[in-house]
Amino acid sequence: MKLITVEEQYDTDANIAQFNKYSEVKNNNPFQDKLKPDLVDFSRKVAYMDQHGIDMQVISDAGNSAQVLPDAYAVDGSHAQNETLAENISQYPTRFAGLATLPANTPDKAAEELEYAVTKLGMKGGIISVQSTASSWMIQSLTPFLPLLTSWAPPCTCTLASSRMNSAPCCTTVKLTRRRLPA
Repeated sequence: MKLITVEEQYDTDANIAQFNKYSEVKNNNPFQDKLKPDLVDFSRKVAYMDQHGIDMQVISDAGNSAQVLPDAYAVDGSHAQNETLAENISQYPTRFAGLATLPANTPDKAAEELEYAVTKLGMKGGIISVQSTASSWMIQSLTPFLPLLTSWAPPCTCTLASSRMNSAPCCTTVKLTRRRLPA
């Protein structure tokens, strides 16, 4: 039996710098500097996996993501994150699978990036995380994705998960993933 962990995170030096410079969203990771080596260095990830008997990780962008940058930077920032993730996965193709970072506030561009990331970079799907008090906005913004979700073989699944803590804004995560991971 293989041990596969999901919701594992990565980041890049370029994204961290861009996030710190342009993001209107507060940095929600007070340990970013301490965690950075483990987020950006995939050889460290592999060493950790070996130490703990993990066969594979499904990697997605860390919380301070390019997808929460202002629209002027989110599309290129997400694309750069996906290119870097694909490059790192290519060095360890049996150890990692990736979920693309998508620019959530630009749904048409996000759909284009998802298609590119899956068909050209080999990602297994994408993930969108946003702070929103209106989940209906997220559902409406998924419209550009619907043709992609139904056309791929195997088809993608879309999971919309949200949670509220007291009166805090809703944190919504949408996962767009193919059904199978590599064997």
